Amino acid sequence: EFRRVLFRSNIDYTIDVSNLIVIIGGFIAFGKWIYEIVQNYKWERNKYLLDKLEDFRTKDNTKIVHQILDWNNSKVKINDSEIKVDDPLIISSLDLHSERSVFQKEELLLRNIFDCYFDNLTTMVFMVKVGLINEDHFRNFMDYWFKILKGEKSKPKIFKEKIKNYMNFYGYQELYDFIIEK
Repeated sequence: EFRRVLFRSNIDYTIDVSNLIVIIGGFIAFGKWIYEIVQNYKWERNKYLLDKLEDFRTKDNTKIVHQILDWNNSKVKINDSEIKVDDPLIISSLDLHSERSVFQKEELLLRNIFDCYFDNLTTMVFMVKVGLINEDHFRNFMDYWFKILKGEKSKPKIFKEKIKNYMNFYGYQELYDFIIEK
């Protein structure tokens, strides 16, 4: 029998080997339980975030904006209208109301699609900023599209200035800053 005096006092605190094994086993079981709770939380959080990213990626406005950003000339279906979208149409649709007040139907459709896209993207960036989504992973996920929005890929030089002015004028300054940060 193993005995040990734990504190110097008149009381003899002794623990035999079998009690010591039970106590250690209890701590191990408690630690494993805590570990499994943390792992389950991480799993549920990651699942939720993947669902959010997938929801963003599969939204109609996201698909349309990505298509028109990716191609210099394409046909897209917006609501019940199929329109031919090229770079000049994108650029003219990004004019500010301070520059002109009348827009063609196709331009209005594109403006609405961009607004919905930027609103959804702003929500995703908010999730990044509060720590729900890893910023590096999100930037990798959006890298191609961010490069286009920054004017680094496949669009005329004026596109960069138009998108910057549009985002700043219509309240997407924080989103624009996030996009051009890195």
